[in-house]
Amino acid sequence: MMEDYDRSRLQKVILLLLLVMAVVFGILTGYFQSKPGAPYERTLLYPSQEGDTTTYTGKAHGQTVSIACRPDGTSVDVDLTVDGELVHVCRVEYPEGTVTDEDGDTWPRVEILRDGEALFRGGYNPNSHSLFEEDGSWHSGVVIYAGTELPEPDFDEFDILRFARGPALSRRGSWAAWAMAALLLSGITALGVAFPMTMFRLNHFLSVKDPEPTEFYLSMQRLSWVVLTAFIFGFYLWSLTIID
Repeated sequence: MMEDYDRSRLQKVILLLLLVMAVVFGILTGYFQSKPGAPYERTLLYPSQEGDTTTYTGKAHGQTVSIACRPDGTSVDVDLTVDGELVHVCRVEYPEGTVTDEDGDTWPRVEILRDGEALFRGGYNPNSHSLFEEDGSWHSGVVIYAGTELPEPDFDEFDILRFARGPALSRRGSWAAWAMAALLLSGITALGVAFPMTMFRLNHFLSVKDPEPTEFYLSMQRLSWVVLTAFIFGFYLWSLTIID
């Protein structure tokens, strides 16, 4: 009968894996947390500065995306490049005057152009980058498409304005998710792996006198260690996709 002090090779390997995963994913989380970027298409574009131009670069949908923002007096030029090819040439201008919304609040005017065509004219909230039509109604930007397939996401008026005004930066990874995986999930799993007989007897001492596990129970217990370790690994990977 397996005892807690007589650990098998499987137990040692799993305990080592749990420790290594906690350390490695802790380092990865710290690395990603140290690199703030601008959210775009469910990923982050990382800023770099060259003169007056700020360029946000990263991978989106498997392609290298760059968004270059150059101030030009009171206006800002915003260019979108995908895999080295210039896709959109945009410009944000701030005409004089204001737009009054339906609540009576006034907002400065903005004009957003893409490839030489006016994409939006109206008011904008400098804090939230929300847009208002000339009549004061809120501009949702929602477009209804016919057919069953939606077109690929485009560089819309909200993206252009957000990058022109300087997007709020976010970070990838979550210390809370790492702590849950490293301390809670890994800790509980490690206790079961390191002290299987103790945990078994604690679970059954109130209902069975001198309980002893069957071979089938021990086999399923070993299988559960492997499954839980794989689940924790997947949880770590998922935690690195979180953008906050």
